Amino acid sequence: GDDALTDSIRHSFIGEADRLCAVAAKNGFDLCMKKSDFIWGSNMELLKYLMVVTVANRLKPVSRYTDVITSGIDYLLGLNTMDTSYVTGHGERAFKRPHLRPTAMDGIDEPWPGLVSGGPNTGLQDERAKEVPADSAPMKCYYDHEDCYSLNEITIYWNSPFVFVLAGMLL
Repeated sequence: GDDALTDSIRHSFIGEADRLCAVAAKNGFDLCMKKSDFIWGSNMELLKYLMVVTVANRLKPVSRYTDVITSGIDYLLGLNTMDTSYVTGHGERAFKRPHLRPTAMDGIDEPWPGLVSGGPNTGLQDERAKEVPADSAPMKCYYDHEDCYSLNEITIYWNSPFVFVLAGMLL
């Protein structure tokens, strides 16, 4: 019945969180990401993984889960190879030129605060992104420019999981 389904879902979340923690253990930044995860919207890839770990941590609190979540938040806020916060207005070196017309054209130098960048992307799919050397390490495939839609796009579905993960740390 319902208990079996609940147990199955609980075990699935915990199993996936454990797998993600094993991936993080192999990453110098303790990120639950592989090289292949640095695609268009790589920060969403990270955040969806952190959502899984956040849920697992609510189901079965484990310090390793908290460590991986914290490492992911640290990465997004500037502890990364680009030394850049991928959240506008947060951190000493926050990115400033998101691909978002309303903030690019509002006549104000600083972008709207709290926007999550798509992040590093090995695909380098737009013309401006091709200025990044093609042989760059996956985490280095980033350029802060409003024309860089494949690296610096803003979407609500990249921001909402960040809110979810941050709220999970507070509960």
